[in-house]
Amino acid sequence: MTAPARRLPKRDRYLLPLVVLAVALTMVIGSEVAARWWMPEQPNDACLADDAFFGKLPRKNCTSRTKVAEGDWTTYRYNECGYRSETSCAPVPASTIRISVIGASTSWGYRIPTPQTWWHRTSDALSKICGRPVDVQNLGGVYNLNQVARTVQPALQLKPDAVLMIVTPFDLQRLPPGDFDMAWQPEAAPAAPKRELLGKIKDSLEVSRFATFAQHMLYRQPESYLNGFLTSGDRAGFLRPPFNGEWQRRLTFADHALAHIAGQVHAQGVPLILAFVPHQAQADILTLRKAYPGVDPYAIDRALGAIAARHGIIYRDLTASFGNREDAASLYMNVDSHPTGAANSLIADGMVSGLLASSLRDGKCSASAGKE
Repeated sequence: MTAPARRLPKRDRYLLPLVVLAVALTMVIGSEVAARWWMPEQPNDACLADDAFFGKLPRKNCTSRTKVAEGDWTTYRYNECGYRSETSCAPVPASTIRISVIGASTSWGYRIPTPQTWWHRTSDALSKICGRPVDVQNLGGVYNLNQVARTVQPALQLKPDAVLMIVTPFDLQRLPPGDFDMAWQPEAAPAAPKRELLGKIKDSLEVSRFATFAQHMLYRQPESYLNGFLTSGDRAGFLRPPFNGEWQRRLTFADHALAHIAGQVHAQGVPLILAFVPHQAQADILTLRKAYPGVDPYAIDRALGAIAARHGIIYRDLTASFGNREDAASLYMNVDSHPTGAANSLIADGMVSGLLASSLRDGKCSASAGKE
């Protein structure tokens, strides 16, 4: 005779799901707490003030401390002109090499401690090679090319011996609609739409430190990163020649912007050095030494190199130097996408090469100096 099925007490029908929920919440909260301890973050730069044209501009004579989850604690020092520099923006002696930096976030050394930034490393290396003091004034920021073009005249007012700039695929992706336009004005930000439940859940995941940690670990694996990125539509369009209409528009925008910038810089007898810093996807493809159908990791940098050549810009393509590293993924903040301090060392090598090739204004240093 079969024993009757044992039924749960009515109390347990409610208690057991609550226990499971409590355990799940404990695991989620514990994971988030651990991730926030492992990856602390202080994203807001207290020195940045609202600006109608640039969005944000540094306050003069201001110091702040920030950190993104994947990066190091970074102290920003802005001088009396509001430029990121360890030195004054006042005139320098004739024996000093002065460099002005313009460009977007990678030019600025976004979230990189000053001693690790490409421009600080460039200054140190150039000073040793040329036997002269080197002063760097960084006018970069989180800007598009219309905004970068507005920084050229202030950069030239510093009487630099060279102007340096970096461009990345992300800089092209975030260009505003239309073409390069010195009369461009930013549109007012639209009111934030009311978020439904799924949208709120997505927002919570985007600010979750554990989600950032999990993505970071996943994206450190080149195959995993590429499997997602190569299917991301427009974001990956710069890897697929011939370029679609939108990426062609972006290149035309860059062509016109660089023509304007180079024209102003060269009119003052100053060389302009432009370095291309590759996207992680480009570096990962080269590291894996694997062909992907329809994908060319050098397509966008070749196109930008042709633009630079048309306008007499000294161009340094750093894609191969990034891709030659077996640990190319470590050169990036994998979720944030910006280069790390280690990557900034490679950027500095390229910039020093470009500076020596330029001979600088008035011949203060040349390629032969590095061979003495």
